[in-house]
Amino acid sequence: MTKRLLISGLLASCAALLLLAPSGIQARERGPERKRSTKASKSATQDLLLWKLSKEGTKTSYLFGTIHLPDARVLRLPAPVEEAFKGSDAFYGELTMDPSQQLETTQRMMLAPGEDLRKILGKRLANRAALLLKRRKLPTQPFMQMKPWALISQMQLLDFLPQLQAGLKPLDGMLMARAKKAGKETGGLEKASDQLELFESLSQRSLRLMFKAGLDGIEKAEKKKEIAAEPLIQNYLRGDMDSILKATRRDVKKSKEGRAFLKRLLDDRNVTMTEAIDAKLSKAPEKSYFFAIGALHMAGDEGMVELLKAKGYTLERVARPAPSAPSQP
Repeated sequence: MTKRLLISGLLASCAALLLLAPSGIQARERGPERKRSTKASKSATQDLLLWKLSKEGTKTSYLFGTIHLPDARVLRLPAPVEEAFKGSDAFYGELTMDPSQQLETTQRMMLAPGEDLRKILGKRLANRAALLLKRRKLPTQPFMQMKPWALISQMQLLDFLPQLQAGLKPLDGMLMARAKKAGKETGGLEKASDQLELFESLSQRSLRLMFKAGLDGIEKAEKKKEIAAEPLIQNYLRGDMDSILKATRRDVKKSKEGRAFLKRLLDDRNVTMTEAIDAKLSKAPEKSYFFAIGALHMAGDEGMVELLKAKGYTLERVARPAPSAPSQP
């Protein structure tokens, strides 16, 4: 039951939670990582991760940066986001995750018969992972049959197991479910197989380094009784993904494989999804679309916001609503 619940609840989260994996690869090569400031810029704290997307001859659509977590703070949509979502005709996320894609993803997350996670990661890392699962009172066998990238991505979400067991979905999944229930046109801009091929292309050495970096972070947060993803959540809630992207690019600067992986995982997919959005809007300019994409895809000069501008679209970032004044007695 636990295995099925976790797999079905975490499928959409693998790519987003591994966006910082290359930083782990490089950071462990050069020694302990120094603490970074998570202070957001003034402009970042004033704006949502929501952009109005318009072009002459097309109906206004929206681009929304998401985070693939079922945290209650993330699932609580600000009023402008809720309004844009409800007013749209169609909803598109990164993936549709229909039953066939879920089945393929589940199968490709698992080790092939005869493969041993301890041989891939080494006994020490594998035993640390098993001990962590035992501390969380979870059966180790189903998890230890997963490929390293799949295992670490799911272990990073164990803090949200109660929410997943209660039926909550990551933000993208929640929005997709709501769109379907409302009868909106729905779909994905990518195929799950395209994302999975990226993880399967990593060398065993990089998998070990990535896994160790992720496990170190989980154990560090566990000792402090913190949520491992909390820094990411805080940056997201502030509307500041640029600082995370800059830190990630800085960390992979000296790692050839890390740079190549990040390019394929982020930059190349930015181009692919931008082309898909442009095709949707060009084919049906009378429709209002709500595109929900991982927030890191919006950041930087190679991000989707800039790529869409280069295609002639106007993007206007939506301001965060001012806090309500306390009522007078």
